[in-house]
Formats: sequence, structure tokens, C-alpha cells
Amino acid sequence: MISRQIKKIVLFGLSLFLLAACSKSEIKKEAIFLPDLKTDLLKNKEKGKLIFTFASSAYTVNAHWGKGIPKVGMDRLANVAHKYNIQVTWLIDPGVAKAMKEKIDEWHEKYGDGIELNWESAKIKDKEDLIKTLDSLKMFFPWSKINVAASGHRSNMMLQIVKDGGLSGVWGSCWEQVGVDKITDKGVPWGLYYVSDDNYKLPSLNGKGLVSMEWTSRDLLKALHAQAPTIYSSDPNDVGRAGICTGDDIEYWKAMFDNYIRNIANNKFVFFQQHQEAHEMEYGDVCKYPFGEVHL
Repeated sequence: MISRQIKKIVLFGLSLFLLAACSKSEIKKEAIFLPDLKTDLLKNKEKGKLIFTFASSAYTVNAHWGKGIPKVGMDRLANVAHKYNIQVTWLIDPGVAKAMKEKIDEWHEKYGDGIELNWESAKIKDKEDLIKTLDSLKMFFPWSKINVAASGHRSNMMLQIVKDGGLSGVWGSCWEQVGVDKITDKGVPWGLYYVSDDNYKLPSLNGKGLVSMEWTSRDLLKALHAQAPTIYSSDPNDVGRAGICTGDDIEYWKAMFDNYIRNIANNKFVFFQQHQEAHEMEYGDVCKYPFGEVHL
């Protein structure tokens, strides 16, 4: 009797083991980003659209680690992006507008590049400052339609000035970030959302208002569960410092981007926003970070 029970227990345990093994195999298979992903999505008539944007903070540097206008960095970024027909949104101030007018005009004409306002480096304090700065930028670039104020350090006062100045969005929220670059945005929604009039970190409940845009897209699950949004990120500095990606190995980024692509099967629109500072593309008078990092 005992031996029969033992046999039953062993068989039951073996069955559980095989089921678990099959289950793990399926999970593993499901996790792989298959080569036919693109083909499968193309067959899906209900699929949504992936919207990719690339922005660069290109401002007049005036800090202890550097001073000047990142002309070299802007050139390098433009060369990389335009090679793949990617339009760049340059987040600039009047100083950069003046120094890089000819290049930005050329990039706009050939590749469709655009500009938006870099709030912090323009040192805007009120609506009058904002209007003057916008007028200055439009004088340099009559073709521009500036709708967004970019700043990693937002406030309710900034939102009010931006709204009073007639702009429609603010760029620079850092999903789940705590402390890095003196920014703590833990709890803000990821992606795009309408901002509450009462608190720039909260979404509006009436479905309208200024649009808040992320600094750069994150690898959502890894960033959330590891509590490390500034590691699992689409920012070259983040993945570079963490050793997740190198100039010769971007497999992690490919897998992350594939995950966003897969979601168009279930969402009408999926936004992927990438960003890289222009000054971090050069090393010299304009940028002398203590890390000595230059992303080429």
C-alpha cells in the first residue's frame, strides 16, 4: 500500500515538473522577439500606429562643467539622425538660434527638423519674457510654429505662464525618477497626458489642458520593478553608464523598442520619445563632464 502511494506521489510530482517545464518553455518562447514580428503586425488590420520622435536639448551652456554653444554636438547628432531620415526637434534658446541659424534652416529644408523653446536656458520669469523669447525665435526662424516649452524642472507657475503665452505643451517629465538631475517626478504618468491646472504632476480630469511630454521613453516594466528608470531608458547616457548598451551592442535597445512596436496590436497610438543632449555629443570647452563621457 505504501509503495503504491509513493509511486502515485512520484508520478504526481513528475507530472507537475513536466507541466512546469512546458509552461516555462512557453513563457520563454513568448518572451523572444521573433523575427516575424513585423510580418505579423502588418497582417493585423486593426493595428495602431507607432509615433517616434527625437528631441535634443541644444542650449547655451553656462555651467561649472562648460560654457558655450554645442555646435559640434548638434552637427554630430544631426548626421546620425538624418542618415536614417529621422527629424530632430531642437530645444533651443535665442543664443543657439543666432549661432546655428544657417544649419537649422538647412536641416529644416532638407529633413523637416523643427524647433521648440528651451525654457531653462532662456531664463524666462513671466509672460512678458516668454513672449519676447518666442518673438526672437520666430524672427530667426519665420517657418517655426513653437508650441512647446521644454524644461526638466517644471512648476505650476511655469505651466500658468506657458498657458498664458499661448503654447500647448510642456516637455521634460521624468517618469518614476527620484533625485537624478535634481528632478523628482515619481508618480507622474508615463507617455503623454493632459496636465492638471492644480498640479503639473497630475493628469487633468476633464480631458483637456497643456500636454505633458516625457523627457525620454523608459523600459516600463524593468524601470518600475527595479525602481531604476534612469537605467532602463532610451537615453544613451543611462544605458551606457549601466553597461546595458555600448556603441557596438544595442541588443537591449532593440528588444525594448520591439516591445513598444508589439503594443500597436492593442493600441491606436503608441508614442516613443527619445532624447539626447547636444552638449553630451562633444568634449571640450562646451562640455567637460566629470565622467568624461561622449556618445558618438
